[in-house]
Amino acid sequence: MMDREDMLVLKWSLTGNDAHLAFRDAEPHRADVWFWKAHRTNPTGFADDKLQLLSVEPSRRAKPVSSPRFGELYLQRLGDAGRPAYEERFFFESRGRFAAKYYPQIPEGSRGDIRAKGVWSQGHWTIELARLFDTGHDDDVRFEPGGSYLFAAACYEMAAGKVQSEFHQPLYRTGDAYDRLILRIPE
Repeated sequence: MMDREDMLVLKWSLTGNDAHLAFRDAEPHRADVWFWKAHRTNPTGFADDKLQLLSVEPSRRAKPVSSPRFGELYLQRLGDAGRPAYEERFFFESRGRFAAKYYPQIPEGSRGDIRAKGVWSQGHWTIELARLFDTGHDDDVRFEPGGSYLFAAACYEMAAGKVQSEFHQPLYRTGDAYDRLILRIPE
């Protein structure tokens, strides 16, 4: 079904380059998370922009995450301010055999900072993303010439495949990503 879509996640540290961004050895951090979603965001040419908070302090609607070093941590995924690239609809009457859950729309505000377009060809996605160095929003990573930025990436092949138990897969739909990658921007 269309609710099972392929995704790309780029998770940018807002806590510095020494942060550990993965949930499997979770530590408190803040991250700017970019979600490209084949069905929900690709039709409009954007990626979804969210803020992720993993904290020692419980808060309303936070999900518990176990950490070997910190005990119980609390995860919040908050959409940036503005309108997302899709609308989620719930139906209470029959709409035939299948009713779509997500409907594309042009995002607005901080939620629409990231242009992204994917093309499926010969069994692979090619995805391009673009964003201003400084969006002017407090919930986004600010890039500067000469800067170094910690990020992690994850891909979810969910549209047609099944979970492959022999591979570790980040937690689907949480924004989990566990690589330690550094983007260096020349002066």
